[in-house]
Amino acid sequence: MVDELDRVDRVARVVAPLLRIPAEHRRYHVTSAAAGPIHGVDADLCQRLIDLGLPHVGTGADALFDENDLASVALHLRLRSVRRFTMGFWLESLARLRRGPVRYRVTARASCPAPWHDGPCRYDVLGADGEYRAVHTDQRRMTVAELEVDVATKPFPVPRDLHGLIAEFADVDFYLLPFPLADDLEFLRTARIGTCPLVARALVAEATRRGFAARTAYGLIVSAPYSQAHCWAEIAVDGQWVAVDPLMPRALQSFGLCDETQWPATLSPAGLYHRLDAARPLVTHHGAECPTSLTTQAVP
Repeated sequence: MVDELDRVDRVARVVAPLLRIPAEHRRYHVTSAAAGPIHGVDADLCQRLIDLGLPHVGTGADALFDENDLASVALHLRLRSVRRFTMGFWLESLARLRRGPVRYRVTARASCPAPWHDGPCRYDVLGADGEYRAVHTDQRRMTVAELEVDVATKPFPVPRDLHGLIAEFADVDFYLLPFPLADDLEFLRTARIGTCPLVARALVAEATRRGFAARTAYGLIVSAPYSQAHCWAEIAVDGQWVAVDPLMPRALQSFGLCDETQWPATLSPAGLYHRLDAARPLVTHHGAECPTSLTTQAVP
């Protein structure tokens, strides 16, 4: 009975921040039946979410939910999901970097988002120089690029000058947001939830207000066996750009993947993050962002 009450309370705590998101921004297209296989959210939990006021349309087995809501619930309740599974490898990569240099090979495989279309696919692949390279092919899924990443920089504590800035974001939690809120700094300020690009922008804005040179960075979290596109803040201290990202360790701790000793908020994840030159999709298909997997292996 105590375990069940604890679970009910935990679900309520996870849902509460989602209720700060205006309902009109949601897209309801995930069925209760699909919520289980995709996110690990079973029928009983779907009903509990409805009882707690999570916005949805329909009732019972016909209820439809927002994809971002279900993904956030799955992460915070530590349910089985592909996203959480992938995040688990980031701590292993961080620990490996502490031991010394690593070389990774990242293989980008793109999937056509509309495989029924006529004619060949055109994949435009973002290069390290910030320019796109076009690939024309009849294949609906293919390897479009390989990237070798040499990592020699170990993670290190950020300078104490930045500790006050980091503390300003200590209560911000990772929740996936609908597109209209992706750049809404005022929403982040009041709701205290956000995604990586939004929190990075807020960090840069606050760092600039405090007199630091700062910039948003876009690139990859490089980790075997899968890498992930990511955004973070970089702040100049003593002529060095320092990666600052308090949201990520807080998220991993909330998802039960690490503790504060493994990745404190004041640790710069240097080496784990590989900066690219443009905050644009890695691969597009006829101008639209393309589903892309980034399989990664350590190489000699």
